[in-house]
Amino acid sequence: LVQHTHAPLLVAQYRRPPEAVFGGEHSPLDDVTKSCLKLAEKLPPSRIVVAGESAGGNLAAALCLRLIQEKKPLPGGLVLISPWIDITEASFDADSWHSNNDYLPIELAKKFARSYAEDERSAMDVLASPAKASMQMLASFPATLLIYGADEALADQDRLFGQRLSQAKGNLGVEVYCAHKMV
Repeated sequence: LVQHTHAPLLVAQYRRPPEAVFGGEHSPLDDVTKSCLKLAEKLPPSRIVVAGESAGGNLAAALCLRLIQEKKPLPGGLVLISPWIDITEASFDADSWHSNNDYLPIELAKKFARSYAEDERSAMDVLASPAKASMQMLASFPATLLIYGADEALADQDRLFGQRLSQAKGNLGVEVYCAHKMV
């Protein structure tokens, strides 16, 4: 895509769990936020598109929420590919975690979630689980493309997030693509 469009590309470097955790000093979200704000010094934010897949999709959505909270300019677009946007314990009760062909075993996923948000209180924070964002916050999101596979473990939370985001934005600036029979 970068070669075709000749667009500049920035890959944000961020510390990863368990060395860096949500809410801790130098969290992954802090690193991503600093990278985005630094880029926004060189380019108008409206010309920046932030993208992330899985846990990176969590960080991309959380970045937008943090910028909304801090009343800073948002990127012009957001691309979320199978974002892991709900890391709460309750999220693992969804049917898609138990009736899919995904490669990620649920117990390992729970360990990953707790290595980032060390307790349920932290996991409930919208910056750790963007799926918990209010409709008002979601209405402020930039134009968003959400892509996920119907047979993956995250499908239920991604479907619900897409519905809420579309509703919050009045179906304007939101595209949701669910690839059927895909993980």
